[in-house]
Amino acid sequence: MIASPVLRHRTWEEDMSSALWFAGDERFGGVVAIPGGQAPMFTKPRQWGPLESRRAKASTEELDRAQRAGIDTKKW
Repeated sequence: MIASPVLRHRTWEEDMSSALWFAGDERFGGVVAIPGGQAPMFTKPRQWGPLESRRAKASTEELDRAQRAGIDTKKW
C-alpha cells in the first residue's frame, strides 16, 4: 500500500510502525490512522495490476462501496 495525507498531515510518524488502524478493502484501498494521531491517510495498492483478479471477484456490494468511497480505480 501507499499512503496519501487526508488533511495537511504529511509526515510518517515513528510510532506508525507499531500501531496502525485500517478501514477499507485491501483490493481497492482505504484509510489508515494511528491511535491518537492527528489525521488519517488514504491508501491504495502500490501495484494496482496484480490485484485485478481479486477485484474482479468482488461482489456487487463491495464494488458499490468502493465506488462510493472513490477508490474503485487506480487514480484517486
